[in-house]
Amino acid sequence: MQRAFLIERHLISPEFMRDQNASGLYISPDEKIAIMVNEEDHVRIQSMSSGLSLMDTLNRAMRIDDDLANSLEFDYDTDFGFLTSCPTNVGTGLRASILIHLAGLVLTKEIDSVIDHINKLGLVVRGFYGEGTDVWGNLFQISNQTTLGRSELDITESLEKITRQIIEFENKSRDRLLTEARDEIADKICRAYGILRHARVLTSEEVMNLLSAVRLGAALKILDMVPIATVNKLLILSQPAHLQRYMGVELSPGDRDIARAKLVRDTLAELP
Repeated sequence: MQRAFLIERHLISPEFMRDQNASGLYISPDEKIAIMVNEEDHVRIQSMSSGLSLMDTLNRAMRIDDDLANSLEFDYDTDFGFLTSCPTNVGTGLRASILIHLAGLVLTKEIDSVIDHINKLGLVVRGFYGEGTDVWGNLFQISNQTTLGRSELDITESLEKITRQIIEFENKSRDRLLTEARDEIADKICRAYGILRHARVLTSEEVMNLLSAVRLGAALKILDMVPIATVNKLLILSQPAHLQRYMGVELSPGDRDIARAKLVRDTLAELP
């Protein structure tokens, strides 16, 4: 359960959890840095931050990379750059990603065209837990597809620029929802809130999709009583390993669904 908990916090990869060979892991106290040893590559440095602070996040990782380079000899080719297990990481070896909530674009059915636009710009769109995972709760992970021939700065600045464009698309889609379908979107949001307030059984996927609607409602001021911070907290605590850690006991899938519903009910009931 401990490894599943770390995956849910995006501190290790599913590959790292499955690997039974000798491996190591360092996590900083604030969880902004995680270093995996013998994952897909010998060393993987991960730097995370909330908000769109990509340059600060990159600089933190680069400082650690420089420190490690003083004592380790990384496999580097003058033509290709850093040599990695995965060909798409050859070059700088940098994978820059953002996690973003795009409920408006999903509801206006514009998400496919936006994803197509993103792909044409050399980015890839994945699910909540990264490669090979589904999109739950309208949370999309967007990252660069290749690193060869581009600097770390170029990759990061490009991702930030495109992310700001996506945020603009999302905001415009939300404005259209309020202008053209306010009653319908308000009904969807309030129904989701009603289910969360009274449901006795909630699966992981169901709670994320319902919380996505409530999060949108909070952002649009349709649900003024629900802070976005509370929704974010529930999105995290509702994950299977987080839920069991919060409850202090291992639970069967069925019992988790019951406990998850109670957690959500109790949390929303405490709101003023």
